[in-house]
Amino acid sequence: MYYNTLNEYCSGRNLAKHIERNRGKLPEDDVKSFASEILVGLKYLHEEKIIHSDIKPKNILLAFENNRFAKIAGFGKVIKKGSVEYGDGLGHRRGTSWFLSPEVMMGMILDYGADVWAFGCTVLEMLTGERVWSEFAKDFLTKCLERDPAKRWSVDSLLKHEFLKWIDEEEEEDDFYDEIGDVDVEYEANL
Repeated sequence: MYYNTLNEYCSGRNLAKHIERNRGKLPEDDVKSFASEILVGLKYLHEEKIIHSDIKPKNILLAFENNRFAKIAGFGKVIKKGSVEYGDGLGHRRGTSWFLSPEVMMGMILDYGADVWAFGCTVLEMLTGERVWSEFAKDFLTKCLERDPAKRWSVDSLLKHEFLKWIDEEEEEDDFYDEIGDVDVEYEANL
């Protein structure tokens, strides 16, 4: 089944570019405004039994004429509940990695909650300029949660994964060992 969508013209840019131009953080009032408009759009989609599957800042278009508003775009991965394509809802891994809900990453039933998770990730990025998952974190979890036990990484392999190399190059080595000492003291205090 194919869907054709027609979006109104938005003179602004996408939300990802807007976040970037604002040095990674938006004023809370802007976040509230954009978030409520995105939710209204999601409410409409969900009432029509449509799961967007790819809510993210790049798929939110902004306009700045008389009023500022946000519109959902990027309908290339939508799926309609109850359609032949949707089937039983299992195994649909749609979306962008940083915005995938845990259930989608694990191949469980795709439902409206996946859009809500991605929306929450989008709000977090608007407020902090940071994404929920780094590429390293996503890859690390993928290795841990591999369905095929034969392909799942071992503890030794996971210990060597890039995600666990968390020491910042700019961090002083002495500071690192001070932190380790603090952990040891806290650990011993709990014994």
